[in-house]
Amino acid sequence: MMKQGTSGSIINISSIASVIGIKGVVAYSAAKGGINQLTRVMAVEWAEKNIRVNAIAPGYLENLMQGSET
Repeated sequence: MMKQGTSGSIINISSIASVIGIKGVVAYSAAKGGINQLTRVMAVEWAEKNIRVNAIAPGYLENLMQGSET
């Protein structure tokens, strides 16, 4: 977008796990926390070039592919 001189929008995918503690997802939570901060910094830096940067954070979804713990 910057190279072409056009405006635009970037949407990053975050997670509710980036702001609350969920057992068993330490690395995932840390990575999504990083996405949140990356989004904030990019939004501030690129606003003057008319590039919007946002993140969406879906709520908790149980992953059925992991199987159930007993």
